[in-house]
Amino acid sequence: MKVTESTSNAVDDFQYAYVNYIDKEEQSFGEVTLKGYNPSDCFELYTIEYVHNGKDTYSVLPKMKQVRSFCPMKMVPFKYKWKVPSDLNKSRVLIHVRTMDGKSVNTIFSK
Repeated sequence: MKVTESTSNAVDDFQYAYVNYIDKEEQSFGEVTLKGYNPSDCFELYTIEYVHNGKDTYSVLPKMKQVRSFCPMKMVPFKYKWKVPSDLNKSRVLIHVRTMDGKSVNTIFSK
């Protein structure tokens, strides 16, 4: 895997789910489960988007939306299923999930 410098100074302006684990065991064919906690029940999953590098890596973007203005701080567990696309013709790919705290969770997925 090759890591390169960002091509843009643009700020990523999305709230992402606070994923702390990618479960490959609790999957149906070609799916993984993103697990973690949201900081409040006022956030809901909006969409799970992805981009790939054309070689061996999917960057997964679990975007959240705020559904209420009142957001009490209470950790709410979640499980989001995501079907790993077949855009890349590799038997093993890196799944790189962006998280709310600006970090990421990564795993190798074998088809």
